[in-house]
Amino acid sequence: MPAFDDELMLRTTGNLTVSESDGPVTIYGGTPVAGLAVRVTVPTAFDDDDTLLAALYASQDNSTYNLIAQYQGGAEDTFKTNPRDLIIPFALPPDKWYLKLELIVTSTTAANVNFGAVSAGIAEGFGGDFTRAVSFE
Repeated sequence: MPAFDDELMLRTTGNLTVSESDGPVTIYGGTPVAGLAVRVTVPTAFDDDDTLLAALYASQDNSTYNLIAQYQGGAEDTFKTNPRDLIIPFALPPDKWYLKLELIVTSTTAANVNFGAVSAGIAEGFGGDFTRAVSFE
């Protein structure tokens, strides 16, 4: 699995207990042809009903952000028994972009929400086919 680049980290420290917005990270020149991905590493969850939705927002002026991608599995709630990485592929056209990550936390027992030391950063597109090629299959 590709390593994180310190300059492209969106979240690095602290337990995730409430929804938060991380970033921005600046991307110059768009993304490579194969695209990039945000990797969100979720080590645990305190309770079975704790859910996490990861979404990416992009802006060209660092003030107006638009949703460009979210985790394809939607809001996940199985981290207590299955800690894992969430991979969110994305592509941006050539230009200067600001990228933010929204981590949306929900739970029926809000006092106990804790996903552990969640980290997130931009990595090469991996774990799937992230090409921009047109396919007529």
